[in-house]
Amino acid sequence: MPISIYHLLGTCPSLFVTVPPSDLHHHIGGLLESQVGTDIMFLVSKETFAAHRLVLAARSPVFMAQLFGQMKAKTTSHVGIDDIELRVFRAKLHIVYTDSLLDMDSAGDALVLAQHLVVAADKYGMESLKLICEDFVTTLTLACQRLHWSLRSSMASES
Repeated sequence: MPISIYHLLGTCPSLFVTVPPSDLHHHIGGLLESQVGTDIMFLVSKETFAAHRLVLAARSPVFMAQLFGQMKAKTTSHVGIDDIELRVFRAKLHIVYTDSLLDMDSAGDALVLAQHLVVAADKYGMESLKLICEDFVTTLTLACQRLHWSLRSSMASES
């Protein structure tokens, strides 16, 4: 009798290996935190941020053009950014490296920041950043609506 793959799989469950979720974002984020290998500095509101040209270029077609294309700023290691708030740039850089939003102190703060990040995402051609922020804004808005209705219902039942 020939042995089929189904026969083997049924008798050899040890053939399956559980692959853990990717932790690449932790390693790339660690590069931002440690500043190891940085090759460009951004000056935003008198604060400097060290970054890696390759990471930025891989995540944004605008950065790709600025750093390696026709608009290239290869000759300079310092780039001034004057059209974005400091906290928005910090959050954008964090997302570029980790695909996650920074922790915020308040929902209102987070909502405003996410709205600014959507604008920055459009400007830098970062579709994933835009989607992350739009998802966050939608989730936060729905949570606020649910809380509002819950409070409204509890106030109505007390009357």
